[in-house]
Amino acid sequence: MIATAADYAWFTFRRFTYDEYTDLREAYCFTLVRGLTPEQVITRTGAEAYDFPPMGLKELIRTAFSSSGRPDSGYGHFFGVVAVDDWAFIVEPNGFMGVCPDIAGRLSAGTRLVSHLLNVNGVEDFLWMEDGRERLALESSCAESRPIRRDQRFQGRFTR
Repeated sequence: MIATAADYAWFTFRRFTYDEYTDLREAYCFTLVRGLTPEQVITRTGAEAYDFPPMGLKELIRTAFSSSGRPDSGYGHFFGVVAVDDWAFIVEPNGFMGVCPDIAGRLSAGTRLVSHLLNVNGVEDFLWMEDGRERLALESSCAESRPIRRDQRFQGRFTR
């Protein structure tokens, strides 16, 4: 079976429409890490899983946004991780750890990581790391003030 654009319509931005995915559409970090299990992701990030039951995407979004901005909630940063073929897919509602060099470096040790972030201000970041080394980083917030960091294999292929 081949996925089509219609299969992803639930994530399409609909102006003036609020649904259970609106908060995630406005602020997220999606990260793929090759060859890791969800348990290995939790270990490498230094997270504590506590005794949270497995939950779906809608519940993850509700839980993450209901506790954000409340330091007394005791929850901290929420993310979900699931195995997709040979990859671990990390979903962070209003998150950023997938583009943090320290955490992404640990996650990519011995493997490959690809991450995309969109924050509530519309700023986007993209990160590709292999074995703890940055291969490509695109930061829209810094596009005018600094050069794009990239793997030497891409020299001459990017233009501003």
